Amino acid sequence: RFITSLYFDYPDLTLFTQSEEGIPPRFKARIRWYDRDLLSFEKGAFEIKKTLPHGRKKTSVAVTEILSVDAPEWAKIKAGQLQPTLFVRYRRAYFADPHRNRATIDSDIRYCLAVGNYRGRKSFAPVFTMMDPENVLEIKLTNAAGINRYLDNVPHIPRRFSKYCQGLSLLTGRTH
Repeated sequence: RFITSLYFDYPDLTLFTQSEEGIPPRFKARIRWYDRDLLSFEKGAFEIKKTLPHGRKKTSVAVTEILSVDAPEWAKIKAGQLQPTLFVRYRRAYFADPHRNRATIDSDIRYCLAVGNYRGRKSFAPVFTMMDPENVLEIKLTNAAGINRYLDNVPHIPRRFSKYCQGLSLLTGRTH
């Protein structure tokens, strides 16, 4: 399955900086599409991913229903405070075990800066100019006590990874 996201940020890239610094609370605002559909607003889902001091919260609502939901982040997009910043597209493979632990592998990750005015546009055709040299493995466990059983068999060091931050860094050379 292919996933494409359009991330929004303030003109000074405040959300990028907060994500790189890793200090909660912070949030990401994006519109996400699944598979290879034409990237039209009507087919997208508006998502807010919040990182709070004691956990994470993700909210998703169809763009066609956003007007019926109280979402201050959407109001900031409509007001032009949050602006389209980066497109990300990747292929995701899903895995699960009988204990409802899940893993995903994101590969063929590509990035494109979102330049120009998107107001009034109904669809997009981004040209992905940068391919990420990395793939991403994400593991979600139903019981955190079982994490050692998984990590003992993975010869890598776990770390935070943001496709949004990685894409901006690769395309612009910017770091926090």
